[in-house]
Amino acid sequence: MPAPAEPAIGLMPLFGLVPIEAGLDNADWSGSTHRGPCRVVASDERRARLFAANLFTDRKATRTPAGLLPASPWMRRSLVSAERVIGLADNLKPDGTVLVPADPHDPGGAYRVFGTGRMVLSGPLQIRHANAIRITMPEERPAMSHLGLPALRAEVERLRRDCAEAYQAIGALAERAGLLQYPAVEKALENLDAATRGDPRPHADLLPIFLPDNENH
Repeated sequence: MPAPAEPAIGLMPLFGLVPIEAGLDNADWSGSTHRGPCRVVASDERRARLFAANLFTDRKATRTPAGLLPASPWMRRSLVSAERVIGLADNLKPDGTVLVPADPHDPGGAYRVFGTGRMVLSGPLQIRHANAIRITMPEERPAMSHLGLPALRAEVERLRRDCAEAYQAIGALAERAGLLQYPAVEKALENLDAATRGDPRPHADLLPIFLPDNENH
């Protein structure tokens, strides 16, 4: 079967995100305001998922025992499939535009603009020398054996949420700096993505990190 044609010059790629039916009972969906298909104008699948996750996050959702919102299901390939959609006028809409079916019972029909997703950081951030980042490993600390099981579970949940937020922050910063295509950045994002789900760490060779014009290169 031939590969779909690339969109015409000047058009942004369009991605169709569809919740996987077998995963709709996953607890992470409690933190999303939308549980149906959507389409997102974005340069790649990762950005499409980020835009959807940011737009559909339910700030009023029941928080976890650690006081955190549920992780977004839109970032998980096991819960939401993604496919490039070719040849639609929606490609002309601005980057980050999220569309949902006009009729929720007819996902194959017309779509309407629901909103515009954003790459959101929690506050102002300045990097003076983004191409000369030094990373050091923290000192080893004893395991928190003094904590009870509920506290340990809450700590794990908090750390997973921290990883999910770090994934979005690093992705947004790397995209702004034009560094998303570098292997070190991709490996860091994939490690964080795995950590949010408790999956095995896919890359043990992340450090040292080399970026363009890095003084350590």
